[in-house]
Amino acid sequence: MLQEYGQRSEAWRDAFEGPDEDLLAEAASEARSFHADPVAAVDELLRSLLHELAGWQQAIRVLGRDLTEAAQERSQPGWTADASRTEDVRWRQARTALLEAVARHHHGVPACRAAGGTAVVITTGPRTGE
Repeated sequence: MLQEYGQRSEAWRDAFEGPDEDLLAEAASEARSFHADPVAAVDELLRSLLHELAGWQQAIRVLGRDLTEAAQERSQPGWTADASRTEDVRWRQARTALLEAVARHHHGVPACRAAGGTAVVITTGPRTGE
């Protein structure tokens, strides 16, 4: 069961290993080079990645359910109980990395990147040009 899940989840782990704003910038740049809408290209990429995240999350739920059922039938090694929790942590890290990439792509903060952190700028006033 875990081996089968591991094989299926490898693609998700690879797809979400370190996504950053460069991925989104590349999608926009490629669209521009083909005279296509860069905003639509980034939107399409993000929708695709969100769809993949949803599929991964569903697979984690199924894994957790299957492990719970298996534990009721017979005693399982301790590491199997941690498997779905570990995958959930990986999923949350991937989701966070994607959210940070979106924030940096749309609201890039160069000084923050140099410091190795993230920043959220919240204002209540009108945006420039409003």
